[in-house]
Amino acid sequence: ELRGFAPIGMLEFPRRLFIVMSVQEILNWGIDVIRLLQLFTADFFVLFMKGITILGNETAYLIMMPFVLWCVDFRMGARTGVVFLSSAYLNFVFKDMLAQPRPFILEPGLNLIEASGYGLPSGHAQGSLVFFGMLTLLIRKRWFTIISMILILLIAFSRVYLGVHFPTDILGGWFLGGCLLFGYHKFGNRFEQIVAQWSLWQQIVFLVATTGIMLIYITHETIVIVAAFFGVGIGTILSVRFNYTQKPSSFSQHILRLLTGLIIGAAIYVVLAFIFPRNGEPLYEPLRFARYSILVLWFTTGAFWLFRRFEKNSKTG
Repeated sequence: ELRGFAPIGMLEFPRRLFIVMSVQEILNWGIDVIRLLQLFTADFFVLFMKGITILGNETAYLIMMPFVLWCVDFRMGARTGVVFLSSAYLNFVFKDMLAQPRPFILEPGLNLIEASGYGLPSGHAQGSLVFFGMLTLLIRKRWFTIISMILILLIAFSRVYLGVHFPTDILGGWFLGGCLLFGYHKFGNRFEQIVAQWSLWQQIVFLVATTGIMLIYITHETIVIVAAFFGVGIGTILSVRFNYTQKPSSFSQHILRLLTGLIIGAAIYVVLAFIFPRNGEPLYEPLRFARYSILVLWFTTGAFWLFRRFEKNSKTG
């Protein structure tokens, strides 16, 4: 029996060795690229790159996503949110599966900012491609396409320059994000038409089932993404059913919506974080899921209910 397996093992070892050597050579090349880019270390440029990379952070999307929902177009924001959160979930799944270290783990001191977790695929590169790519597909304006392309490239470049990603991490993020964009472009409209024909309870059951499937692979990071996904889903179903998707009619309403919505959203987050259990305490993760679901439900439904009340009163007054 052992003799029968010996030739297979002899062939497998050099193949695996070749793969390991090839990956190591690619990573070494990536480190060389980062070193080359970091030869230009003018303070203003480093500061500019740090500012650009913030555009791909979670905080930036927590401002940009509500802006699209409240001030541009609800359905556009909801579509973008669903695809973006699906992308973020898959990004963490692939990162944990591939478990590739970041450049500064192999070459200490290479990073100009702090970053944690695995590197491949790049979440910033993938997230920016999906977010701005979705808006580009939905807005269909040349000027916005150009701006989106510039931002996508700058965010990706900043991650390599700052030493937190290999160039191949960027390509991996773009590939995965591109597959999601292609899938939405080909099948998104048809899928939406099918779901729109379902009853309220059919839509809710489908959302709960999808959320349950996503919860099969759950980590400290992905539970927030799945909670937000569930919140977007429930919020979209309710807002469409009750026609809470009205657009602002004036510039002042744009500003008032954004300020009011974000301030109340921040208050909801802080209050729930204070009331709910801390990390390590019983029921921390389930109630953390509830906290983010409630927060996103505010973004997608609660805020629109409040906007409609305020704007209706201002017209009658």
